[in-house]
Amino acid sequence: MILYPWMMPIPSWNTKPITLYSYMDSIVNYGKAENEKKKTRELAKYSRTTIFDFEYPLSTNVNKEKFETQILNHFILRRIGYETPTAFEIALENKLNEIMPNYNKMFDMLEEWDVFNDGEKETREQETTMENESSSETSGTDKRKYSKYPQNELENLEDDKYVTDYTISNSDGESTNNSNGNGTLSETIERTPSNKIDLYVKYQNEMAHIMSLIYKELEILFYALIWGG
Repeated sequence: MILYPWMMPIPSWNTKPITLYSYMDSIVNYGKAENEKKKTRELAKYSRTTIFDFEYPLSTNVNKEKFETQILNHFILRRIGYETPTAFEIALENKLNEIMPNYNKMFDMLEEWDVFNDGEKETREQETTMENESSSETSGTDKRKYSKYPQNELENLEDDKYVTDYTISNSDGESTNNSNGNGTLSETIERTPSNKIDLYVKYQNEMAHIMSLIYKELEILFYALIWGG
């Protein structure tokens, strides 16, 4: 049986575990001539199948190679928190099987968000009184009032006291607001290209946020950082 460097325990004179970089470099470049060795930026790509040599749940909406490469590159300069890389891989497998079902739901919800089409038109409603003044410029206004109350109350129709339905129709203008007898104002807003750029940025931020939460969960697998002293 061949014992590769990453399979051997840490020598007793070295009290600190190896870095993830050293582990990946051993996997990818061990025994190769200098001109055949992969560069640092390529280590994650070529070592990930060895490090992630186990089954764990991952959403089909996530690219497995990209996901694993991101994790390795994020922790590349950190020391593993175990005496051997094998122990580290076992802990990594257990942790991913523990946390990924929840994060897969987040990835799936984000994937279902049709960022460029969802919310193409937005309707907002707010409570209002019967007496409204529209800020839209119009060439004419047609007011229609309707009352379900008895005829002997019609003298109060003009002051809106017994109005149950109230509609304002504008003949010109940029937008139209319609109010009903329940005192609700409806407004329709259409997305613009600038809105869509903002939404896409938000989408990217949400994806990065999910990955940052996963990194935080995986911190326990690495040697604790000690600043100063």
